[in-house]
Amino acid sequence: MRMLEGNPVSVIVKFSGADASAAVRRWSDLLVCEHLALETLSAELGVRTARSAICHHAGRTFLEVVRFDRRGAHGRLPMCALSSLNAALLGKVGYGRSAVRPDETGWTHGCA
Repeated sequence: MRMLEGNPVSVIVKFSGADASAAVRRWSDLLVCEHLALETLSAELGVRTARSAICHHAGRTFLEVVRFDRRGAHGRLPMCALSSLNAALLGKVGYGRSAVRPDETGWTHGCA
């Protein structure tokens, strides 16, 4: 939990190691790429994404992502993974098609 624009929000923080190894550099790059992917989906395609921020400190990279499945100080919102819906209701279709089908069928109507 942290304050964001004067409001308490739940966040998840992913972070890299602190050494200069190739694996740590790759992990750091992946965290930055995840942040940029979220920003690009939102800005370029209008997809609602979780807010995220990158911070570099003491040789580490931190990715902070606002939790989309939390409400208030202790509230959890119901959530179902797309892979679970796909397996139970759609059958074997590619990820891109799985993302479109729930909206086409109205399953997500009214979801925030």
